[in-house]
Amino acid sequence: PVVVENAHNIIAAAAVHFNEKQANHLFNLVTQSWLKEDHKGRQRLLSLLGKLGKLPLVLEQVWALIHMKDVGIEEIEQGLTLHLELLNSPTYQDDSKKEYVMKCISDIKGREWVVPAMNYLVRILQNCLQSSSKLGKNILRELQNSVLAVK
Repeated sequence: PVVVENAHNIIAAAAVHFNEKQANHLFNLVTQSWLKEDHKGRQRLLSLLGKLGKLPLVLEQVWALIHMKDVGIEEIEQGLTLHLELLNSPTYQDDSKKEYVMKCISDIKGREWVVPAMNYLVRILQNCLQSSSKLGKNILRELQNSVLAVK
């Protein structure tokens, strides 16, 4: 575990200088590892992604991994917690929050991943309302329109 942690720290430090092709290659390797790893290995991969939080597409990578088949509840929770931490970081703008609110709604409408999507939707909205009332009101307005569309 210490060796893996050290390797992840080195990768995260180097990744800041990656171009898009290199970053995509790293994400592909993470995905391949995710498919082979057990619970502890997946936790370590999520930890690595947290360290890569400033790279573009990290949010999408975490979202994609926790939406895969055979992902345990603990892994989904850890992934969603990491995702929210990244989403709330200064790296990401309010548009990203709106995007993931809409992705949650899409999951709910599609009757896939309903419970995690509903839980995560609540967490994002609570955070938006606490941090920026203007953003929270805009998202709630859009959400209200989407809910009407679900009916």
